[in-house]
Amino acid sequence: MSERYCILYVDDDVSGLEARAQDRDAQLQLAAKDSKRAADLASIRFRNGATGLLDLLDAQRAQLKDEDAYTESHSNSALSAVLLYKSLAGDGLNILLNRRKA
Repeated sequence: MSERYCILYVDDDVSGLEARAQDRDAQLQLAAKDSKRAADLASIRFRNGATGLLDLLDAQRAQLKDEDAYTESHSNSALSAVLLYKSLAGDGLNILLNRRKA
């Protein structure tokens, strides 16, 4: 196999992985937004005396957990892309970038 063919083959696999990573990031981002809304509502309910402190803290914990999961996933996706481009330095990177422009 030629180097160009191998790079294009890897690019096809990477494109599929990127699509799945973007879907995962979108789902995690939506979960983080929903958790923030739930924490905001729990805060309002706590201030109005409709719920206890434990419910508020639990909602805030869930919000932080979901935000952390989204941030970690997004960071891992970016790091993976950087490492891939770094490993394709030189002609491999030029072939890949030219293919994506087309």
